[in-house]
Amino acid sequence: CEAVTLEQAYKEFLAVRELKPSTLRDYDWIVLNVFNDWKRTPVIEITRDMVQRRHMKTGEKRGAAQANRAARFLRSLLNFCAGRYENREGKPLLNDNPVKVLSQTRAWFRVERRRTIIKPAQLKPWYETLRECPNATIRDFLLFVLFTGTRKGEAQRLQWEHIDFQAETVTIPETKNKKPLDLPLSKFLVRLLKSRKESTG
Repeated sequence: CEAVTLEQAYKEFLAVRELKPSTLRDYDWIVLNVFNDWKRTPVIEITRDMVQRRHMKTGEKRGAAQANRAARFLRSLLNFCAGRYENREGKPLLNDNPVKVLSQTRAWFRVERRRTIIKPAQLKPWYETLRECPNATIRDFLLFVLFTGTRKGEAQRLQWEHIDFQAETVTIPETKNKKPLDLPLSKFLVRLLKSRKESTG
């Protein structure tokens, strides 16, 4: 196990996890574009200095947010290795996660969270403009999100089977906390959804 490489560990990491397709795509992209030259490197040879240098280089090349995301992925993968593999003495293969150095040296990039908020005074003109949107799919999607408060990804994954027209509810099958959630639908949304279903078959 001491010779297990980053690529081998990643394959086993995926084998024991149920990941959303979007998360899997992100992880695959990170391995291919950030750690591709490390794939054959034994995980025990990944040092704190290597992590710091790669984090800085990724930030310069791909931006702060992507660098932090890649480092968090690596931290999770190496934590998995610490629990999954043992050395010749039967002890955890990794005693210390080298990604910790980013916290210990305060090297994580500061990334301001993007916030796009429609202020109360802007809501009416925004709504009126949206109603004139020539793309009915985009218009209805944004109206649904606006009136239900669902996240974009939650709304995108909805199927007609999640809509109960009789009870006038929608079931979000998988929320951020992994639990389904039933939400009431306004009369406006019921009419909107019925119209979409009739038009799309």
